Amino acid sequence: MVDDFCIDPMHLVYLGVMRKLLYIWVHGRKSMKIRLSWQQMNEISKILFRIQSLISVEFSRKTRTLNELSRFKATEFRLLLLYILPIVLKNRLPDEVYQHFILLHVAIRILSCKRSVEEEANIDYAHSLLTLFIQKSVSIYGDQFLSYKYVHNLIHLGNECKRLGALEMFSCFSFENHIGKLKNLVRKSAKPLQQIVNRVMELRSNLPVQKKSTNPNLIKVIYEHNNGPMIHGLRGQQFERVIFQKLRCGCKSPDNCVVTDDDSVILIENFVEKREGEVYFIGRKLMNSENLYNLNGLDSKTIGTQIVNTLSNNLEFWQLNSISFKAMKIPVIHDIPHSPESFGIVSIMNFDAEN
Repeated sequence: MVDDFCIDPMHLVYLGVMRKLLYIWVHGRKSMKIRLSWQQMNEISKILFRIQSLISVEFSRKTRTLNELSRFKATEFRLLLLYILPIVLKNRLPDEVYQHFILLHVAIRILSCKRSVEEEANIDYAHSLLTLFIQKSVSIYGDQFLSYKYVHNLIHLGNECKRLGALEMFSCFSFENHIGKLKNLVRKSAKPLQQIVNRVMELRSNLPVQKKSTNPNLIKVIYEHNNGPMIHGLRGQQFERVIFQKLRCGCKSPDNCVVTDDDSVILIENFVEKREGEVYFIGRKLMNSENLYNLNGLDSKTIGTQIVNTLSNNLEFWQLNSISFKAMKIPVIHDIPHSPESFGIVSIMNFDAEN
């Protein structure tokens, strides 16, 4: 009976624990050493505002400043936990607090990935991280944090993933997105359920039959141009954007960063389709890769997060099917003036790429 009612990750993780953490860091008691100073909050807000234009097309909502924290939606908390805050909070939170947050970040990244949850060992590892997160919460945030209704339920997420798959397979996000459409079908206050059923039946009967593509590797190139850049030994038609395996990549930020199958980070500058139909992309490598964090021997690169700081001067080209992941490129803002520019690279997970 209990198993028939699964835990909802949207309310538990994002509107629950992640929201609670941010509220403590921003609005916690002044006596708490974990509360961010006014200067830190102002700096973080400036960064979140600055990177709005760097959030890729897969995400419907962009980052907002901490002044608007009370109005954040679940999708925004999810974006912050899985992609943004590990980079932005580095060296801004006390190290113990940051490492504690990374426990949650890594565990939820693992449980949100379709490929990862196919291996039971990965789920067990994520479960161990969530258990450690709960255990360490008391020493960092006090007993009151552990009594918060959402925190303890984190320990059950691993078992839910073993039964149901990745977190997004049983979260409320898809249902929340559909509520607006259902509300628009209601024309008056009386008998709303009957109205919705009638409208849905009408829509189904009037919709033309659409054939779904059976080829997931179908490549679609769009927006032809002749502006280059081109490279010696590669000829063909040039395009600005490509849709491939549900990835939507372009020649300009924020949709031009990818990770190839040899773990190279590339900034795309052009797409070329040869006469034979093969599609290539031209770009430059981002080099000098480092781990953003190391968690009990687990490198951040394994989770899809790394730091790079050098853009190659050399243009190169690769076959389109060498792309493993699309990624977001987030600048690392240093407190030290004139520090070399570096970027956090975060791979976009398959669920986000498919939506």
